Amino acid sequence: MKELFEKICTTSFAQFLEALEKIRNLLDEGNKPDISKKYFLMLLRPYYWFVHKPGFQDIIDTCESFMQTVKQNKKIFLKEADYFIAISTFLAHYLDFGDYDSSGWKMLFSSPEIAASVIADKYAKKLGKLKKSEQEVQAMKNLKKLMEDIETAKHLAYWCLRHIADGFLEELKIIHSFPPDYQSSILHALDAFPGNKDVIDFYKNFINKTKHEYLKEDAEKYM
Repeated sequence: MKELFEKICTTSFAQFLEALEKIRNLLDEGNKPDISKKYFLMLLRPYYWFVHKPGFQDIIDTCESFMQTVKQNKKIFLKEADYFIAISTFLAHYLDFGDYDSSGWKMLFSSPEIAASVIADKYAKKLGKLKKSEQEVQAMKNLKKLMEDIETAKHLAYWCLRHIADGFLEELKIIHSFPPDYQSSILHALDAFPGNKDVIDFYKNFINKTKHEYLKEDAEKYM
């Protein structure tokens, strides 16, 4: 079991995702592994995948390849400027600063990851029709799959939290450093522990600290 948890400390997102799915399955089967604080925080990595330390090298490589291809075909993609600006800003902030900038996605899609996946698929088809190189098309396809995998990892982390989060409420105070939509997912996961006094106190403390009204409403709903 310890070997499996060591794998979620990897800098390979592909390996991380594989290990996370196995951990989720073990928890679903009723296993109760002894999880350290370190490993718990590593389980949360889908909520801070964009941070460079520890970071995921394959995410960096895929995003850099995508951005290079987009820049080479800028005139083609600028015909739909809103999409181009949104995805370029999102990935540039990640690559340059280890930051999560979702400002360009407003009114476009349900989440930046889903948005990036949809746009990457659109770009892959466009480059394919224009008979661009297979390498350029593949760069688009790779980002599409990557963003889908990140979305999957977020869901896996959510289900893991529904099994174990009540034992790590102190560590979960890190929630305020995550993007707001990710915070909402964690708040929802905690409703797996109805009537738990410590969880209710966590919700109350969250409400007092957050600046986002809709997150306050979420926390109140789940209490």
